[in-house]
Amino acid sequence: VAVNAALGVSNTITNIVSKFVKDLQVAFSPQITKYYVSNDTVELNKLMIRASRYSSYLILLFMVPISFEISDLLTVWLGEYPQYTVEFCIITLFCIFLESISAPIAAMITSDSNIRFYQIALSTSFLLNFVLCWFVLFFVKIPYIVVCIKLFTDILLVIIRLSISRKIFKGFDIKGWVRNVVIKTFYIVIPILCMMMLMRN
Repeated sequence: VAVNAALGVSNTITNIVSKFVKDLQVAFSPQITKYYVSNDTVELNKLMIRASRYSSYLILLFMVPISFEISDLLTVWLGEYPQYTVEFCIITLFCIFLESISAPIAAMITSDSNIRFYQIALSTSFLLNFVLCWFVLFFVKIPYIVVCIKLFTDILLVIIRLSISRKIFKGFDIKGWVRNVVIKTFYIVIPILCMMMLMRN
């Protein structure tokens, strides 16, 4: 019961953050479909990079301060909060981050007429998440291990999306996407993390 309560509180916080990013991505999806159908390689690559970068910046705007101040936030909001709530919140925010930056790629994949393989891969990753959680909990009696496994399967899902996108859209610049989204995000987040750690000290 306590773990379910912790997960419920975590979902409440992370769903609010996720909504902001999804509202932004709704604006990008029609244009991604348009450029894909018209086979406009240059504009589609630019748009997918912009959409992923803006999504990453928006999620980081919430993710970094919440992660550092989650205990105080929960104390102000709830007073006493369930055990493991902090861990659930922080790890779930990382999951949302991965889902958000790869959502434009998913939008491009679903613009194709043949998405059978993608749906199979998606369903397999969800099934893998369930099986791994069920198996690992037999040996590791830490409740938030389930969201750690979810984070692992979300990383696999990003890799799967990149792989499938390269097959259905030969002009997709994976290296450019990784360089402009993933690496540039690290360049931004590392100084911010250092500043936050210095402020806490």
